[in-house]
Amino acid sequence: MVLDLLKATFLDILLPNSYHEARRSEHVLGFSYVQIDACPNDYMLFWNDDADKEACCKCKESRWVSSIGKKGKIPQKVLRYFPLTPRLQRLFISKNSAKSIKWHREQ
Repeated sequence: MVLDLLKATFLDILLPNSYHEARRSEHVLGFSYVQIDACPNDYMLFWNDDADKEACCKCKESRWVSSIGKKGKIPQKVLRYFPLTPRLQRLFISKNSAKSIKWHREQ
């Protein structure tokens, strides 16, 4: 619905036809992220040494949504981390964009 509205508004812009098509183009362009499970009350991240823990160390809240009868574990809260290094590499890969980014240093 929203996608159709955007397509009608911006006629000269090519937009993906579906969510899955947009996700595919994200991966082709190199826009990736790391998913890290988080405490539902924002006390800790289940990452590195704490990646195997089942509950928060501070509030003792479970890491998972209670899914009775469902297969797999679903985290209650997820942090999506966008690594900075690939993003900076993409910015500086073109000489034109690199020149416009560092213009203030040349003056």
